[in-house]
Amino acid sequence: MKGWFKDVTLNVILRIVVGKRIPNSYEGDETMKWKKSLHDLFELTGEFVVSEALPYLRWLDVSGNKKIMKKVARELDQVVEEWLREHK
Repeated sequence: MKGWFKDVTLNVILRIVVGKRIPNSYEGDETMKWKKSLHDLFELTGEFVVSEALPYLRWLDVSGNKKIMKKVARELDQVVEEWLREHK
């Protein structure tokens, strides 16, 4: 049920913002890839980052969150770029 509610909520949000819905969650590797990226984004949003509390430790990247955030940002940027090309 948890996965189904997550898919329904994501479909509603994407339908409002982008104007299209995603295919079933178990169809296609690309769909699963960007859904995982979106899940990682939401996980990182609620995670504690040491460099936010202690800015002088930013260069250290203690828990590796900065690296993961950059990877997720690249993946989601590719998806949004594809949507923009499709819209044009």
